[in-house]
Formats: sequence, structure tokens, C-alpha cells
Amino acid sequence: MIPHYSIKPIRLIDEVSILGYQGPIEIQYFGICVALAVLVGAHFVSRHAKHIGLNPIVTQDALTWMLLAAFFGAHLFDVLVYEPHKILKDPWVLIKFWDGIASTGGYLGAFIGLSAYIWKKRKLITSYAAYFDAMTMGLVVGWVFGRLGCTLVRDHLGIQTDFFAAFMDAANTPRHNLALYEMMFSISFIPLFFWIAKKAPPKGVLTGLYLFLYGLIRFPLDFLRLETTDPRYAGLTGGQYIVLVMGLGGLVFVLMKFRQQRTE
Repeated sequence: MIPHYSIKPIRLIDEVSILGYQGPIEIQYFGICVALAVLVGAHFVSRHAKHIGLNPIVTQDALTWMLLAAFFGAHLFDVLVYEPHKILKDPWVLIKFWDGIASTGGYLGAFIGLSAYIWKKRKLITSYAAYFDAMTMGLVVGWVFGRLGCTLVRDHLGIQTDFFAAFMDAANTPRHNLALYEMMFSISFIPLFFWIAKKAPPKGVLTGLYLFLYGLIRFPLDFLRLETTDPRYAGLTGGQYIVLVMGLGGLVFVLMKFRQQRTE
């Protein structure tokens, strides 16, 4: 089992007063992991886009729209679904994007943002599915770094367990670290998706497959979450409803694409 530990942020400036904020300027290790996730993910988006002949400028613009919408959706989902009581205390929390994020909300925001951009540029885009696949290839790799950050800061400790990979909380109670499990599954996705990408599957298959696999692993993992941090709605967490739709939708999309390929 992993003993309890604390990770201190990297302090750049001890004291600063600017725009109403007074205090130190620090870099959180979670933030470093998120930055790595974005940078590494963007590299593999561009790499796959070049491989399948997508417009590089359109790809970069689509990525920007998707990332901004993902962060926006991740924060709104976290506040509205997991911590709605914060709104009554401080309505401005809705735009304090540094104050809590939820990955499932990020997926939803990313889908909306990318879809909006593709609709805006529909005259330049011949295959919306190809752009979704490019973003998926970046997500497959980048997600590992994001979940590494969550693992290090123990952002998703779940119910008590005697599992050998449990993390001790502040009270020295061993708990499932759900971010660790998700990170390990995500690592296993990388060789699979790069192998499939080399086979030139029908456009959209990579995206559909990722949605299905992510939903397949995330849905059962959420049952290990604490009800105090992840309230249930009719027995399921808010995230489970999202990944259930993601998983089923992804499976249906993959089957449709292969059926379409056989009939052509």
C-alpha cells in the first residue's frame, strides 16, 4: 500500500498583490501534468492529421476550440453535478475555472466544442469523422499524463480497500485510487490505437472505439467512488450517465462504420 504523503507546490514568488489577489505564486504538480497532457496530445493530433492528409491550420484551430470547450465543460459539470451548493455561496464559482474540474464534463465540452467548430467550417471540412479521429489520437496519449496528475495528488480516492495498490488518505485509511486504475487502462490503449491507426480503419472508428472502451472501464470504476464526493442520482454518479451514453454511442458508431464499409 502507498503511505500517505504530501506534495508541496513549486513556489516561484513568496508574496504578490495583483488584481485583488494577495499571496504566493506557485506551480502545482497537477498543473504541470495537465500542461504535459495538452502539449503531448497536441503533438499526436498534428501527427495523425498529417498522416491522413488533414489541413494543418484547420486542425490546430479545431484543437483550440476543443480544448477551451473541454476546460469550460469540465468546470461547469463539476460545479453543477458534484458541488451545486457552491453556487448558492458564490455564484461567481461558475466562471472560476481553476476551482474544480470533472473529466466527464471535459469530454462533453470537447465534443460540443469540436462539433461547433466543424459546423462553422463545414465548407472546408470534407470528413468530420477524420478530425474527431485526429483529436482521439492525441487524447489517447495525453490522457495518461492527465490521470498521472490526478494520481499524484490523490484527487480521486474512493472507498476503503485492502488492495495492495491502495493509497492511504490523511487518516491513514487505505482507499482505491481510481485515477491510478484509469491511468493504467489508458496506457494499455496506446499500442492498441497506434496499431489500429496504421491499418487505416474507416474514418470515425478510432473515435467510436475510444468512446466505447473508455465507457467500458469508467462505468464500473465509478461504483468505487465515495458518495460524499460523487453523489448518486438514481443509483449512479453523474459521470456514469455520461460514460454510459459515450460507451453505447461509440459501439453503435463503430458497428455502423464497418457495416457501411462492407456495403460500399
